[in-house]
Amino acid sequence: MDERGSFIFMTNLKKQFLFSFFICFLWVINAQSIASYRLPLSNDGAIWVVKDLAIDYQEYLWLIRNGRVYRFDGLSAVDVGNSIAGWYPESPLGIATTSDGRVYIAEQTRLGYIDLSDWTYHVVLEKFYADFPQAQFLWIEAEQDQVILGFETGHLIFVQGKRSEVVTDLVAKVTQTTGLFNPPVRGAKSWIIPFQQGHWAEYFPSAVPKTVWHESINFEQGQLFPLSRGGFLIHGGGRGLFQFQKNQLQHLDQFMKHDRLLVAQNQSGQWVQVSPDHVIQFDERSLNKPNYHILSKPLPDFNRIVYHRDQVLVAHDQGIDVVPLGGVLPTVYQPFPELENQSTRGIHFFNQGDFFYGSYSGAVYVDSQGVPKRFPEYTIVYALLALDEHRLLMGNEGGVLDVFDRRTQTITPFFPGKLGTPKNPEIYLMAMARSDTEPEMIYMGGYDGLWTLNLTTREVKPLTFEGKRFSQFNRVRAIEIHEGLVTFSSHQGLYSFSPEDGPTKLYPAQGQSMVYDHYWSKDTLWLATQSQGLVAINHQGRLLASWRSSDGLVSDQVFGVERLGKSIIALTDRGYSVLDGQSIYSGLHGAKGASIEFNHGSHAINPMNNKLYAGGVGGWHIIPLPSAHRQQNTLNVRLSEWKTSGPSTPLKNEFVLGYQQLSAIQILPENTYNQFRWALDPLDVPRPGMRYRIPGILDDWTPMMDEGNIELTYLSAGTYQLDIAVVGSSVYKTIEVIKVPRLLERPVFWVLLVFLGMSVVLVLFWFRWKVQRDKERLRTAIAADLHDEIGSLLGGIMNQAQLAGMVPHKIPQIMDKIKVSSKKGLESLADIVWSIDQQHDHWQGMMEKMQAHGQEVARTHGWVFTFQVLGPIPEGRMPQLIRQNMWMMFKEMLHNTAKHASATRVICQIQFEQKRRIVWTYSDDGPGFNFDHSFAGNGVKNLKMRAKKIKAQFFYGQEDSGAAYHIIID
Repeated sequence: MDERGSFIFMTNLKKQFLFSFFICFLWVINAQSIASYRLPLSNDGAIWVVKDLAIDYQEYLWLIRNGRVYRFDGLSAVDVGNSIAGWYPESPLGIATTSDGRVYIAEQTRLGYIDLSDWTYHVVLEKFYADFPQAQFLWIEAEQDQVILGFETGHLIFVQGKRSEVVTDLVAKVTQTTGLFNPPVRGAKSWIIPFQQGHWAEYFPSAVPKTVWHESINFEQGQLFPLSRGGFLIHGGGRGLFQFQKNQLQHLDQFMKHDRLLVAQNQSGQWVQVSPDHVIQFDERSLNKPNYHILSKPLPDFNRIVYHRDQVLVAHDQGIDVVPLGGVLPTVYQPFPELENQSTRGIHFFNQGDFFYGSYSGAVYVDSQGVPKRFPEYTIVYALLALDEHRLLMGNEGGVLDVFDRRTQTITPFFPGKLGTPKNPEIYLMAMARSDTEPEMIYMGGYDGLWTLNLTTREVKPLTFEGKRFSQFNRVRAIEIHEGLVTFSSHQGLYSFSPEDGPTKLYPAQGQSMVYDHYWSKDTLWLATQSQGLVAINHQGRLLASWRSSDGLVSDQVFGVERLGKSIIALTDRGYSVLDGQSIYSGLHGAKGASIEFNHGSHAINPMNNKLYAGGVGGWHIIPLPSAHRQQNTLNVRLSEWKTSGPSTPLKNEFVLGYQQLSAIQILPENTYNQFRWALDPLDVPRPGMRYRIPGILDDWTPMMDEGNIELTYLSAGTYQLDIAVVGSSVYKTIEVIKVPRLLERPVFWVLLVFLGMSVVLVLFWFRWKVQRDKERLRTAIAADLHDEIGSLLGGIMNQAQLAGMVPHKIPQIMDKIKVSSKKGLESLADIVWSIDQQHDHWQGMMEKMQAHGQEVARTHGWVFTFQVLGPIPEGRMPQLIRQNMWMMFKEMLHNTAKHASATRVICQIQFEQKRRIVWTYSDDGPGFNFDHSFAGNGVKNLKMRAKKIKAQFFYGQEDSGAAYHIIID
């Protein structure tokens, strides 16, 4: 190289050095420091190696750790593998979420998803993994309802709803060799998939991939993000960012180069470039002037980043860090590091934006340029009062009065000595106010009541009325004067004082109540009380309204009250609340982790920016106008976990209902113990405190447990209203809790029970009536049988006896007839008794009785009697009514045959059919007779009557072989 070449080389080297130095200089002066925080994935302090993460459509965070799948709800990460029936994760490798409520999980041997609508697991692909065991998973990405997976072997899987597609080689003969190492990005119409140095494919389902390459693009690792004006933003790994447009590749020097760089894009089209120490935020319009952020603490080796809304979530080998890029956190003014967490006292703003305040670490003056000057010897300044536009009267511990002059930035004594007396050496001046009717008169309050200071004579004396002190033992905390009327807050309440009328107690009406501060408005006095919250009274002391923690106030202990714009600010021991009309919401509260107790703090509004400076234990908090707050009108609360158990039910987790935006919860009767865990924004960490109430059971707002838990045990059956709210907000969500009643607790059960009882009573009455009726019928039947059978025989015997008296010579013949009639009467009586005796209520005995009687009658008349039983004889009891009437009908038929038929053969056949049907046939071979003429008596009538009693069909008539009877009993 000649001298000219060496000169040109050195010149170019200097230019590059100067340019790099200039970039670094711009970086330093423009970078904003930002703090990240780590999500509390567990409470045991374990190390969480997070390999992948995703955020679902309800903004819950999903992650993979140690072969398990977890869901983070804002409090801790919950293992979901234990809560889904029929699914146990098999070495999950990647996770992605879709807009249709699915969480896709790429496992070692399958691809599946969890349906968040019913909390069930579904397998999408399993055969692919068996067919291609060599396929090594690389990444899974999702956009809207589309999911795409890439493998080292060049395979590609696409899923959309019920549709899936497997591409064995995205670019033929190329990607199987090169692999799909770089994750894709969803463009307007297709997926942009880098696969080789300078090459990418535009993939759309069911279409041939379009291959694009450019020789000037040469990246081993990279991502291509489509730009709205054409071309790509290319993440080139450690080489930084590039812009590719119109076939031209341009390196963007304003971005980082690092061997550990990741780029992500959020839903709004913004990007972040993340390194271990820095975060760059930009969009297409700010490519040339991105926002630089320096991380206050370096990030560990990270595996993946997700840019969600205005937060960057970084997954690494120690957990997940969140880098908040948007939103303004409450600012705390601390001009000196050693003043952090020091209790602050009085504050006063001058007319040029400069101000003066006191603390336990000294007094501080901050000029209009923001340059502070500290006075460490003045450690406890309780009260400040403007003497003019340049001078402040300082009330210090022990009753010392000094004067600060901002022109000279010096502090000098107001007069030598202290205000204390030998009996009360320490007055502790807590408040001072200047009379608006007597400008030379100053009222001072402290631990020794009220005093007055005359600026003209510099005379200090206790305040008296009619020669007596009235506030000597009353600790005064705040003083205001309007038109000569002095109002002061004290540990006994709120009082007013006028020289003409003396002291008047305004609050409380009875007893004592600490009032720390008060604010005077046109027609209202706003009181900051120790335990009664924020109280509003009129100037005469009548109570107008009050707000406590049960109404949405951050706390019932209010130390200060101030008006900011159209809102009232209540400064409490746990932060502050904003009362805007009828709505209360929290601007900042203790659950955020800051020390924001406003105890003993002073407050004042900066006239230059209309911001409220509120002091307390943790320093000064700057509160903007309430219009700058993001007031939430609805509460987006979710049931994160539901643990339930009953007397016979093991403790179990219920996620099925828990993931939905619930408006009602149904508790089964056996679930006597129920623990509900509620979540708000899963990424709001540390999360705000929550509270609840159940009108009728727990009417006052009650803080939830540390993890947002509510326990309900042995809840009675019924419908309840569960109200849930954030501490410091009056906005709440109502959820209906339905405890399903047990069977014994349901009104239907008692209605049915009463109905059943009445039915039983009616059945008993009916049965009793039926028994009585059957008895009456039986008595009637017995009477009829006795009348028919025995009565006629007895009548014949009586006639025979009368005949014997008339014809004595025929007595022997008459006695024979009487003997025969008596025998028949005894037989008839025995038959009647047999027919009603329950010992004979069986079919077998009835058949034997009929056969024996028929054979006996046949021997008497010289017949041949045949008795046949067809089918199985029933084994059960024979109804008494059927037994009695069948027997009487059988005897009647035998009697008819003997009297009218002149038969030689009689056949009685009884056939038992199915369904207890009986077909009874009686026939003889007599020469026949006329039924109408021969049966003009009671024979056929009795047979018909008895057949009707047993609901049988009765047929009779003359057949070729003789007379026949047919009876069918169902």
